[in-house]
Amino acid sequence: MPNRNLNASFSGQPVAKGKVAYLGQSGMLGNAMIDWAAGRGIGFSHLVTLGDSVDVMLPDLIDYLNQYGHAQALLLHLERIHDSMHFMTALREASRNRLVLAIKSGRTPEADLFGTHVTPGIPNRDQIVDVALARAGVVRVNDSEDMFDALETLNRMKPLRGDRLAIVSNGLGPALLAIDKLMAGGGKLAELSKESRDALLKDQLDVSLPGRNPVDLGGNATPEDFVAAVNIVANDQGVDAVLVVHAPTRLAPSKDTAEALITHRKQFRRNLLTSWMGLEQALAARHACHAAGIPTYLSPEKGVKAFLQMVDYQRVQSLLQQTPPSLSFTTSAEIRARAHDLVHSARRAGREWLTHSETAQVLETYGIATAASHYVSDAAEAAQAIGGPSPCGWSTSTTASPSVIAASRSVCLLAWSRISMARKTSPWPCVASPAR
Repeated sequence: MPNRNLNASFSGQPVAKGKVAYLGQSGMLGNAMIDWAAGRGIGFSHLVTLGDSVDVMLPDLIDYLNQYGHAQALLLHLERIHDSMHFMTALREASRNRLVLAIKSGRTPEADLFGTHVTPGIPNRDQIVDVALARAGVVRVNDSEDMFDALETLNRMKPLRGDRLAIVSNGLGPALLAIDKLMAGGGKLAELSKESRDALLKDQLDVSLPGRNPVDLGGNATPEDFVAAVNIVANDQGVDAVLVVHAPTRLAPSKDTAEALITHRKQFRRNLLTSWMGLEQALAARHACHAAGIPTYLSPEKGVKAFLQMVDYQRVQSLLQQTPPSLSFTTSAEIRARAHDLVHSARRAGREWLTHSETAQVLETYGIATAASHYVSDAAEAAQAIGGPSPCGWSTSTTASPSVIAASRSVCLLAWSRISMARKTSPWPCVASPAR
């Protein structure tokens, strides 16, 4: 806790004070985070790593920050989620009051060293994490560098109105790299209005594709040309953000161009992102933009990625505010008792799960429609039930054991669905096991 001058970490490097909280499950990654943040001038209000969470769980710390912390942003490193219900409740509360970014390891089966239970029908459990984090209003990033880029972007920029990006560059090549990244990430290239196109043509600012996005100012562009072009594009109603991509030239040195944009930044009505390509000259321009609070990136692709993270943040915040629609179905004590009896009978049998038919019964008692289930004794009976040949060379099982259900449900559903679609009838789930 830098604000209390408390450092009980493995790192010997002092931690700067700030308004960012970091909660993680790896001590060594926390040490690396301290060094990365120091290099970017980012300070922490709290920096806590829990390791195996023997006594204190991650949701407990999130609850603590929700009640007593004053951090403007929360960074999370996740390896395992121990108490999913508590975790989601705490996370949703945190997202309502501050920016929350998360990075999750264990995306691949090879990286899952904790023996996570396999979910039937879902080969990649990471999809569940993606949906859960988005529903909680959390922006998920892929690596630590993306985390800091997203933190800088989202903390320094106004909320977006949409996902339309305009690009202003002094060369078509760098602009095309940005467009490729934008399209691959699902973004949209803004279409300039007639007024903007006419203004660009009048001032002869766009040289490659006159009046179109991206705006290519060419190698003869000066810092004043950049300011004029950005002013036109950033005031277009069809643009949500502007990315300036600059390569150093004699007529437009990086630092001079950056200072010109900083001086006139109040004229720009849209969010401004910058990418100063190169190293020696670009370094001074990046420092100037960083000090002025303008997000800046090493490459056009990183700038586009940051913009897409802004779009993603607006999306997940919208999901966070959504509430389920009201259901016309009302429960009763009798209905709940029937569902409880099914669950209790499964537990008395020593099971921690319900069979397919039991699950359907529970759902139906609460008014949720389910597909009809038919258990058959052999392949011939299964083929007769659907009026076709036995699918995939599989034979059916006479017992609806939980292990068989877990192993084969997704395969059977897929097989029956394909046959049913061909016959234009409703699919019938079944219980099956591979032929030996």
